[in-house]
Amino acid sequence: MTSPSVKVNTLFKQTVKPFIDGLSKFFIVLESVLGLNRAPLLFNKWTRTLIALAVLHSIFLNISLILITYIYAYNLTFNYILTISLSFVEYLFCISISLILKGRIGRYYAELNRFDIEIGYRPKISAASIRNAVVMVLFAICVAIFHTVCYYYDYLPNTYITIIPLNLIHSMEMFYYGHLLSLLTSRLRLINYYVESALSTVHKDVTRPNIIELEFFKQKNSKNYDMSKLMDMYHICIKTYDFLIDAIKWQLLVVLITSFGITLIFSYHVSLSIIRSENPFLDIVCDMGMTAAEMLPLFSPCLFGDRVHNEVRRLRELLASRLYENKLDKSGRSAARALLALTEARDLSFSLLRMLQIDISLPFKFIGLLVTYLIILLQFDKVINISNS
Repeated sequence: MTSPSVKVNTLFKQTVKPFIDGLSKFFIVLESVLGLNRAPLLFNKWTRTLIALAVLHSIFLNISLILITYIYAYNLTFNYILTISLSFVEYLFCISISLILKGRIGRYYAELNRFDIEIGYRPKISAASIRNAVVMVLFAICVAIFHTVCYYYDYLPNTYITIIPLNLIHSMEMFYYGHLLSLLTSRLRLINYYVESALSTVHKDVTRPNIIELEFFKQKNSKNYDMSKLMDMYHICIKTYDFLIDAIKWQLLVVLITSFGITLIFSYHVSLSIIRSENPFLDIVCDMGMTAAEMLPLFSPCLFGDRVHNEVRRLRELLASRLYENKLDKSGRSAARALLALTEARDLSFSLLRMLQIDISLPFKFIGLLVTYLIILLQFDKVINISNS
């Protein structure tokens, strides 16, 4: 008699949310207030209701901002209208795509949890992540004060008081991306710790990263020095990184394009004001402040993206040292060579459209491109003035 077959439904939906650290919750809650909602990531129940409320909140906030902007926009110049339009394009794109791609951010956190379970403990929030959050709060306060002062003393058009949420979302998103990259950096640092601890040329008191031991730490920790286990851990990091890039690449691209346009417009206006001595000094300072508000947040994801790449480079150096020692067994050497080849093939570097590398050099390339186009615009302005005269 044949045994009865058991039908198993493999298309089930996971209802348990992955662990999300406190700073990530802080970013998610702050952005949700301003219309960019990832709040469903924080709850196990009522997800559809939360999504509906998030959509309604975003729509209401956008309609309010657009109506207020339209009321005051009748006497604005073309430059100001263009900068406000670019800010709204960036804002609307980020709030819509973040809700669509929230599942990929959730899978990113799920892969981080998988890494922690496999290795036996969870890294604590790094000092760099805390500094990133503190800088974000201070920067947001400075942006709000800047807009309020400029509005009170009429240094900027009245419309610009309505785009404070747009500038805050711009800065918060960039600092949030930096925080997400810092979570991956901590996991890579753990892999480097185990590889470095196994080296015979270093002292045995290698500083261990700050961690929280999980309930299965003892049974996992003994195997964390195996090269095959570290190979699996790095493969999880690759998947985690891929989920993150899929979740943020389009937002980053739009932010870079709109930021470049807004920064170029304000820089052009400042340059003409200085050359022609048309506007008061405080008007020039306000324009420069708007330029800084667009550019400075870009440093956060670039800085932490560079740190991820540095950790991979450090892992490659440690693996080369392990192989040079020649104290691994046959399976360990094979795994070490495979891991070294994998780090060379997938060094966790990220580029937009295979042109813009997201590392610490990006803001400086951004400034170089900005200066180039600014010079071109000023030359065109000079030619037009000569022809008109």
